[in-house]
Amino acid sequence: MEAQQKNILKTVIIIVMVMATILILFFNKLMTPRYLSDVELKINGLVLLDNPPLINVEINESQWLLAAHTQEQKKMLDELELSLRKAVKMSTKIILAPIALQSQINKELPNYSTFISIINADKKLMGYFKPPFDEHKMLLTYSSVHAHR
Repeated sequence: MEAQQKNILKTVIIIVMVMATILILFFNKLMTPRYLSDVELKINGLVLLDNPPLINVEINESQWLLAAHTQEQKKMLDELELSLRKAVKMSTKIILAPIALQSQINKELPNYSTFISIINADKKLMGYFKPPFDEHKMLLTYSSVHAHR
């Protein structure tokens, strides 16, 4: 009888472990941002560069940068900051691009002043958001790029 109870206990433990694994994987899937294809990124207003150039900018090694080129863009990003911090695990710094940074970006992008530039932790100009800026689409798109690229 005692051997049967041990086997029952082992079976229950295995079932509980399988259920826990399934729940963990399910919640992980819920919490991981959706992977967006290049076409979906463009539809949502983000253009990724094929060969991201290095940009000379001071940021932490685990920090991404959203560089606004006008005061209106900076104000809109400041309003989105709390949602951005919830959407992405790593820190994102929002700045109004100084003139030196704007001149570097201008070499890579035509008509850069209408864009919001994305610079990753490796100091590469990943791409840019083009207007019109939709807050929901920006959050979805940025969290996808931040998590999967």
